[in-house]
Amino acid sequence: MPAIRYPPVTARLPHGREAFVAFHAECAALLARATQLDAAQQALAVELAEVRTQLAELRVVMWPRVDPKDIVRGFVARCGWSAADSEGGAERVPGVG
Repeated sequence: MPAIRYPPVTARLPHGREAFVAFHAECAALLARATQLDAAQQALAVELAEVRTQLAELRVVMWPRVDPKDIVRGFVARCGWSAADSEGGAERVPGVG
């Protein structure tokens, strides 16, 4: 699986009618492609869920492969309170709120 590619610079906004029309055409094409990929991904997710269910019926566990960059070490909930709020041990997160 290729690594994610970040854009080197932010694209400049188009100037002039022709550039604006070309910009919107490119956006429309990319959004259409993203819609197709999303539909395909959702179909694969349903199929994968069925396979995992069948494996679970056989008492076999399928663990997903997780890239280190996808591991979340924690999060800050609203108003500067940590996730410990839900467990009754509210503690302030320094520098937030």
